[in-house]
Amino acid sequence: MDDIEEIIKKRSAPGILLFDMSDRLVFASKEALDVLAKIDKTKMKEKKGPFIPSEIYNLYNSLKGSINTSAVDIDETHCAIFHGDRGLSYSARAFPLKLRGKKGKPSYIMIVVEKIGQKRSMDFKKAGTRYQFTKRELELVKFVCEGITNKEISQKLFISEYTVKDHIKNIMRKMNAASRNEIVAVLIR
Repeated sequence: MDDIEEIIKKRSAPGILLFDMSDRLVFASKEALDVLAKIDKTKMKEKKGPFIPSEIYNLYNSLKGSINTSAVDIDETHCAIFHGDRGLSYSARAFPLKLRGKKGKPSYIMIVVEKIGQKRSMDFKKAGTRYQFTKRELELVKFVCEGITNKEISQKLFISEYTVKDHIKNIMRKMNAASRNEIVAVLIR
């Protein structure tokens, strides 16, 4: 029983976003804003407030469309997955909300945002020493662990994709890893 209590204590509270039926964000909890701060801003839309991942807007629009066609079923699953920094993943679930005493269609859509990936810390400095990475290789290892593609790495570092591939081949050779995923798996151990 103590284990369950410890797990519950370590769980993060879900984030809550509340939209009205005019596409306005009318409420965002601190937890939701914390999640949104961890998302790459280039993949987001801004609508009079904080940056919101397009997956959340698509989820909102999907549920809103169901409500407008009277096809909404509160048991129907309206959910999406989106990714934050350092490989963390989040789920978003949408629910229609009616004001108490109001008849007819829902007035709001609530989106609950929760972290679904466990963040694992990696000691990159220790890995750099252990595998004798160059400064550039260590930089690439961090990007690989964040799930960044070769093309994105090349753009961030102003080097060619071929150079990125060569660095990653050297990293894999030093770590005796066969893939990018194995690089991450070895560092987590």
